[in-house]
Amino acid sequence: MSCNPELVSAFLDGELDTIILEAVMDHLLNCTDCRATLSDLAFAREVIATISAERCLLPNPEGVTLSVMAAISNEKTVHPLPRAPWIKRLFASGPTETLLRHRKKR
Repeated sequence: MSCNPELVSAFLDGELDTIILEAVMDHLLNCTDCRATLSDLAFAREVIATISAERCLLPNPEGVTLSVMAAISNEKTVHPLPRAPWIKRLFASGPTETLLRHRKKR
C-alpha cells in the first residue's frame, strides 16, 4: 500500500471497512510520514473540538437564523413576465386543435 492521506483521515474518523482497515494499520506501522499525518490530523481535530467547546464560531447563531428567516419572509415576490397576447390565442382552443390547424396551413 502506498501513502494515502485520505485513507489516513478515514482511519482516524473510523470510516474504513475491515478489509482496508488492516492494510492501513499495517501501513501506519511502517510509514513514518503517514503516522505524522495521522498525528497532525488528530491534533487538528482536538484543537477544533476545544475551540468549538469554548466558544461558538458565530457570536449568536440563533440571531443569525432569525435574521435570515426574516429577510426571506420580507423578500418581494417576483412575478413572471406577462405572456405575449399571441401565445394566449395560440393555445386558446387547446394544443391538439392548434397542431391540427398548423398542419392544415402547410
